[in-house]
Amino acid sequence: MTPEEVSVPEFLPDLPAVRKEIAQYYSSVFRADVTVGEVLRALEESGHREDTIVMLLSDHGMAFPFVKTNCYLQSTRTPWMVRWPGRIEPNSHDQRHMISGIDLAPTLLDLLDLPPLPAADGRSFKPLLQGDEQEGATACSLASTARRRARTIRCGV
Repeated sequence: MTPEEVSVPEFLPDLPAVRKEIAQYYSSVFRADVTVGEVLRALEESGHREDTIVMLLSDHGMAFPFVKTNCYLQSTRTPWMVRWPGRIEPNSHDQRHMISGIDLAPTLLDLLDLPPLPAADGRSFKPLLQGDEQEGATACSLASTARRRARTIRCGV
């Protein structure tokens, strides 16, 4: 993708240098997509395509102003893709619930029917993956420190 082909998000100025950065970012996303494709191909070839849960997540959004290490909308909407054959409909999207990286371990343990970690901050989002509601989860609180690092403080009620 060339700088001329990119769409510049509304929160960024439409300048040649910004377009170049966005094109480079999209190139990076494309390379990640190719890598995921190779992992899925390997699962297919090994015979484990249908019995393997695949998750892909990012710890932040694009490395642009008002995105990475902030608490703006673009900072909190990062990809978390889950492929669970026979359980999650391909191309389905949940734009209503908010989950966080701190929920990864509790969710994986729950999916494997293993006991939860004692005093874990996160919570399993297995119910969301099964199409149910996540009881008690009404909000996520985010904070940005003086060093401009955003982190999830707590998800829940």
